Amino acid sequence: MTDLNNWDVALDDMVRRLDEIERRENELKNELKAVTEQKATERGNILAHLQEAGVPSQDHELATLSVKRGSMSVQVAAPDALPPKYTRTKVEPDKKKISDALKEGLSVLGASFERGPDSIAIKWRKDNG
Repeated sequence: MTDLNNWDVALDDMVRRLDEIERRENELKNELKAVTEQKATERGNILAHLQEAGVPSQDHELATLSVKRGSMSVQVAAPDALPPKYTRTKVEPDKKKISDALKEGLSVLGASFERGPDSIAIKWRKDNG
């Protein structure tokens, strides 16, 4: 149980720790994005370098590099023009309609409302970074 005499101090400590964690998380997300872009650029540079030299594969002390042909993929320009045997229909619940029906007091077999877990809402001050 929380000591009510130190409740505000404990809350302040927790909020400050959360603030620092969220700041670090944002820094890491930005760093990951930058590193991922650098990686993609360098892989593209290696591919171009091998292709320009006409070298399909190359041994290196760190790795074996190989130019891999692109995969074949089906491109559909006009889905509506396809014969039915080449299409499929995905059946999925219409949660909006189910919600409306439940709100009206109707019974929907296999569906019900369920409340999710409580959470905390935090609106950081603008001067907080």
